[in-house]
Amino acid sequence: MKRLPIVLSLALCASCATQASKPHAGPEFESGTIRLGGGLVLASNSPGLLDGKSSGGQLSGGYFFADNMEAGIRGALDSVDSDPENIDLAMFSVYGRAYGQVYGPIRPWFELGVGTGTSETTAFQGDTSEIHFGIGFVHFFSEDWSVDVSFDQTFYNQQDGGADNASLRAGVGVSYWM
Repeated sequence: MKRLPIVLSLALCASCATQASKPHAGPEFESGTIRLGGGLVLASNSPGLLDGKSSGGQLSGGYFFADNMEAGIRGALDSVDSDPENIDLAMFSVYGRAYGQVYGPIRPWFELGVGTGTSETTAFQGDTSEIHFGIGFVHFFSEDWSVDVSFDQTFYNQQDGGADNASLRAGVGVSYWM
């Protein structure tokens, strides 16, 4: 009779440990799913208007129009550490994202996007356009929340000054899934 509480306690502990170590697969990536996210970005920019390192933040929202296919919008603010002075960059873009096969709680993706915005210093302000492509993944730590990791290549064009350059960007953020 003394063994029954011990066996029940061990069974309860084993059950809790199994449940705690079970990875969260997140929601089904089907039509109608909504993702809201935000994060921080670091970038290394090629010579040109935005020459230098940059950091910033972004907010995004996407809607799944088909299984594993997301269309969304993103707003981003970046500060470029450039010589002779910093450049502030505000961009608004639209993107399409295709998600790959499930690897436990991880879902890889590929993204294409285009955007427009402004770049500004104390000496000038001008319109800027961008095109970007990237890869990344989401890792679910609960059924509705994920950590997002991204790597992308962004090409900028300064409309008024005709300056072009490219940016390699790395980002990390969180998303809420509905």
